Amino acid sequence: MKEYLNESGFFDHPASQYYHANYPGGLAWHSINLTKLAMELNKLYKTNIPEESIIISGLCHDLCKIGNYTIEYKWKKDEYGKWVQYKTYGNKNIPQCQHGPQSALIAARYIRLKEIEEQAICWHMGAFGQSQQENKAMGNAMYKNKLILLIQQADLASSAIFEQRFPADQIPGI
Repeated sequence: MKEYLNESGFFDHPASQYYHANYPGGLAWHSINLTKLAMELNKLYKTNIPEESIIISGLCHDLCKIGNYTIEYKWKKDEYGKWVQYKTYGNKNIPQCQHGPQSALIAARYIRLKEIEEQAICWHMGAFGQSQQENKAMGNAMYKNKLILLIQQADLASSAIFEQRFPADQIPGI
């Protein structure tokens, strides 16, 4: 897995196109932030989840984003009404499934996931973009596997509190 992360661009790619950590290196930054927060939540909630499972789930939860965001040139009008070109990220991803399960599939190519890790990666998006039936299945899984809750909460907090986002035409480093 370590070799894959180093060679894949994990440390160079953004975590998102428009939202959290949308700059070069943002994906690794976000994944590390999430992992640290999940470890703190584990202590706070006294869930006694093995640190190894938190680290694996945290670092692997967004693997499918590697290579998704490519640099594109777009146009905008400047303050004088003149058209100017700028660099930003475009999204070339055509997912084979939702990004949680897609990330779990990628991780499983490189390491043997425990069931709690697989579920935490698959369900890390919470209720975003899911059907009522999927939400019910996720809720049932969460009662048995508290790692799902830790990863979801850490993902939201990391994204909304600790990670900067930039306007599409002002992303540093691209």
